[in-house]
Amino acid sequence: MGVQLAQPDRPVVCVLGEGSAQYAITALWSAVAYKVPVTFLVLRNEEYAILKWFADAESVEGAPGLDLPKLETAQVAAGYGVESHRAEGLEDLRESLTDALGADEPRLVEVLVQPGMHLF
Repeated sequence: MGVQLAQPDRPVVCVLGEGSAQYAITALWSAVAYKVPVTFLVLRNEEYAILKWFADAESVEGAPGLDLPKLETAQVAAGYGVESHRAEGLEDLRESLTDALGADEPRLVEVLVQPGMHLF
């Protein structure tokens, strides 16, 4: 949101997972309150992938709470007043992102991705 506020003519997309969103979910409220036209793209993998990676790196087995099958980030965002959409398929994702980037208010687009995709 800071980049969007500092450079209002620049389209900004915040890419994050649904688990990561929980660390600062109130940013959605701030985006609405300050009318920040940032686009949140949530890659929904239904798990805390970074915490699973960390558990593997530390040889921790059976850590609880790392699967997130019922976490509905788009619905939470809508509760904060952010127009939200869960994209179904590539064309829907393209259209949703195009609409979100053209909006003058915050938007959230959520798309399902395969669990188990690790960046590290």
